Amino acid sequence: MSNQFLGITEKLSFLIQQTPLALIEWNQDFCVISWNPAAEKIFGYSAEEIYLQPVSHIVSPTVQTEIKPLMVALLQERKTVVCQNENICKDGSVIICEWINTPVFDDQDQMLSIYSIAQNVTDRVMAERRLQESEAQLLEKSTTLEQVVEQLQQAQIQLVQSEKMSALGNLVAGVAHEINNPLGFLKGNIRPALEHLEDLFALLDAYAEHHPDPHQQVQQLIEEVDLEFIRQDLPKLLESMNQGIDRIKTISDSLRTFSRLDSEYPVSFDLQDGLDSTILLLKHRLKSHDHRPAIQVIKNYGDVPEVECFAGQLNQVFMNLLANAIDELDEACRDRPVQALSKNPPQIIITTALSADQKSVHLSIQDNGRGIAEELQSQIFEHLFTTKLVGKGTGLGLTLSRQVIEEKHGGRLWLESQLGAGTTFMIELPLVCVDRS
Repeated sequence: MSNQFLGITEKLSFLIQQTPLALIEWNQDFCVISWNPAAEKIFGYSAEEIYLQPVSHIVSPTVQTEIKPLMVALLQERKTVVCQNENICKDGSVIICEWINTPVFDDQDQMLSIYSIAQNVTDRVMAERRLQESEAQLLEKSTTLEQVVEQLQQAQIQLVQSEKMSALGNLVAGVAHEINNPLGFLKGNIRPALEHLEDLFALLDAYAEHHPDPHQQVQQLIEEVDLEFIRQDLPKLLESMNQGIDRIKTISDSLRTFSRLDSEYPVSFDLQDGLDSTILLLKHRLKSHDHRPAIQVIKNYGDVPEVECFAGQLNQVFMNLLANAIDELDEACRDRPVQALSKNPPQIIITTALSADQKSVHLSIQDNGRGIAEELQSQIFEHLFTTKLVGKGTGLGLTLSRQVIEEKHGGRLWLESQLGAGTTFMIELPLVCVDRS
């Protein structure tokens, strides 16, 4: 029996000397009475230097107040305490350690000492903090982007009223530029974060290989944190963040397309790109809410060439027509029962086609709202005329849209509508701009 006990003692002594975890024994006054080589490597003090030094020797003053309740729990409640806090090394550097602290008792239930296992987790904690900061920034950009778009739409109304469309273009382009800067930072951090994770898991694997039978408390901690789940979930989390970044980049690119500043002369432009960008900027308004299901957008795009035009002004026309269609469907759905909405959900159908003589593009934006009474249709494009509730319409959008299409581009803008069957706005746009203003 004595030989067996001696063998166990020798093994324990070997593990204490060889483990990369700091093993520290404290007396009841929390002064060091034993200190293994790993503790010397982590904190910089030799066993002789640290002997009988109080816990405050390796804990900063701010942390001391935080750990006092833990020390009381060890002495009075006699239970194992797990914590993570900042520690001070001999050279004055600050590190972050995870601690497992356990009181030890004799046969008479008298406390002999307190044993602590400590691990330097500074690199891991810093990596986690960077990940959290990146995720927080990503979430912040995602949640504020819709607010930015709504603010831009409000700015649009004011700028249209004062005929300062170029100022809106500058505003949107500037916002897109500011969004792209932090996006580059976030995108650049994803790959290093993955590499750091691989390094950390490689280190854990190496430790597990050389120490296949960790201390019971260490094994318990591994099971509690579910290391295998973390190994699988963290890369997925980063990939999800990466997809979110790509999504914001797409929205930012749409902002840039939407905000194209018009030069003195018309330029070649893909109308369908302009429509797609406008739809993306209005996506938050297409989502379902308390009064209606999500609005379906159906695109019937034909094979049409680019047109020579003032792209920024056309994008404003698309914004006006699509926003009007959404406003109409919002109001129409309030009057419809749920059964009717399920059979005939709100829709916007966008169609583009090349004319038979191949000299112009035909574009239509159709909704399945309430329609417009025939006696009102002739007034729709009049200055300051609106069918919307007070405070919801300016009566300028369609007037300026017709001016852009007919006077700046030599095209046509008109509508067809029937009560109970919805409204269609149609545009005929020549491939070569004819400025009649």
